[in-house]
Amino acid sequence: MANHTEYERAPFIITTDFPEPERTNAWYIISAISSLHSYVRHFEASLRLFDYRPSLDEASHLDAELYSDWRWIAARSGGLQIYHLGSGMIAIQKALKKCPTFLSLVNENELAATSTQLEQFFPNYTLLRHLIVHQAELVLDAMGFAKHAVADYRGPEVNPAGSGKLTLMSLGSLSGRTFRATFRENAVAYEISEETLEKLIAVLRRFYTAFKYAEDQTRARVRARLQTKT
Repeated sequence: MANHTEYERAPFIITTDFPEPERTNAWYIISAISSLHSYVRHFEASLRLFDYRPSLDEASHLDAELYSDWRWIAARSGGLQIYHLGSGMIAIQKALKKCPTFLSLVNENELAATSTQLEQFFPNYTLLRHLIVHQAELVLDAMGFAKHAVADYRGPEVNPAGSGKLTLMSLGSLSGRTFRATFRENAVAYEISEETLEKLIAVLRRFYTAFKYAEDQTRARVRARLQTKT
């Protein structure tokens, strides 16, 4: 089980020596960087809800449909947190372009590689988000069905050997820990599990390491200035 202290600490970057015109934007960027860990924590909270098992006493008073709904809520929330982490990282990279001083202290290649890694871990996570958010409005007629169906679908639920095929349109299904759906002729899926949580932690850690030089340099500058004064 993941420990919050493993990934919670965001880089501490001091902007005192940044040019005045850049400081406000830099402050917002630093705030966004510090917020990234919350999406990983919220995924973990979703996972804990998904895995919640009531005691015998609780189960006797718990509506079975409500318990099932909790798992659905958790699975959908988990998918959104993956998107929030990914879109947050991309937004930070774009915002850094407006702060050349800040950008000069950051490992841009590592930032880009981290976003690529998240996409490799969770292909089509953006489509997953759109499906979850817009579910109620996607299929109101035959045209909507056709737009979001997958022709020649060969998923494991059709035939474990992969030989079966059909046209599938799904606004969401749960098979064990796997949430599956179709959106814009794409099959999308992710697993709400400890393994997924560990992947998110790894991505966040890697993203934070790209700011290590910025953290070290801005702290060193402040220390040097204080020593000069004394």
